[in-house]
Amino acid sequence: MSSALSRAEWVTLLGTGIALVVYLGLSQWLGQLALAAHFVHNTHAVVVFNSAQGAATLGLVVSIYLLQHRFLVRPLRWAAQHDALTGLLNQGTFWETVRQLKLPRADSVTVMVADVDHFKTINDTWGHLVGDQVLAHIGGTLRQNIRAGDIAGRIGGEEFGAIWIGVPEPTIRAIAERWRMSVENLPFADPGLAATISIGIASNTSSSLPQLLDVVRQADRALYEAKASGRNRIVTKALGRESG
Repeated sequence: MSSALSRAEWVTLLGTGIALVVYLGLSQWLGQLALAAHFVHNTHAVVVFNSAQGAATLGLVVSIYLLQHRFLVRPLRWAAQHDALTGLLNQGTFWETVRQLKLPRADSVTVMVADVDHFKTINDTWGHLVGDQVLAHIGGTLRQNIRAGDIAGRIGGEEFGAIWIGVPEPTIRAIAERWRMSVENLPFADPGLAATISIGIASNTSSSLPQLLDVVRQADRALYEAKASGRNRIVTKALGRESG
């Protein structure tokens, strides 16, 4: 999540501050008026002043709740659902989102899975800090190509997955190629270090979870073929058609 405050967060802070000022300014004054009305036996005025005081208190409580939700609950929920290194959905949330996905009938679903090539060698040779930098870059690049409603996550140590609904397969292939090239062209201080990814893509028309999981398995097979045929490449499978 971005550390800068969004417009909604500034509005929440401002609203809470106003509610606090209103509460502090009116609460004591309304209480005194209600007490004075009680002494002169003006029951109607007592009810009005007490109601106004209650409204001010309620406004403050609601503002504090919104403030707590914005700055405490939401960040904690985000942290529980996302991978801290890449900012993508974590493995559990990714698959839970897939299981709950509402699939429109007769619409194309494209699944992409990717794996960092020789990632253990990168960690063992150049250290986990460099490995983390590679993963963070891969996650950031993938996030840039995800729309609201698409699903993308880090689904393993060095494995990533994404699902698009209603996006033509050639478009996904182009996204995957830009992604692959961005990883291949990563600048490193050590000229001997290079990182690449292998990508498997599968698409079909899916209207149920079993059909979607079939597409996921097909994408996994495509990834395996990309690895077996030399790595740093894309293999696609769609409706019985394959391309590398």
